[in-house]
Amino acid sequence: SVEIATEDGSRGSKGLVTDVLDAWLGSNASSKTPELYACGPDGMLQAVGEIACRRDMNAWLSMDRHMGCGVGACLACVVRVKDADGSTEWARVCKDGPVFECRQIAWQGATESDD
Repeated sequence: SVEIATEDGSRGSKGLVTDVLDAWLGSNASSKTPELYACGPDGMLQAVGEIACRRDMNAWLSMDRHMGCGVGACLACVVRVKDADGSTEWARVCKDGPVFECRQIAWQGATESDD
């Protein structure tokens, strides 16, 4: 099934997609834990990732960026990701992604413009 949400209510549920996601997850409790896949603006991706983390689910987030070169040389598309030891480093979306598991993204300073 497809659930549609628009902020203004012009189609589907009125509100954020995360409201619909929370409601769907609450009403579809089962022995199987779903995995989430999302693309969209960073704020929405962060919210979907937080929902997944709270529910101990995997969420695969497409961190699409403007890519100047597409081969990892220009660093225009970087996002900050977490290392196994808890430190962070920059990952090139064009080369290391574009899809990252939600626990990999370090949302504070996730884009180069936040430096």
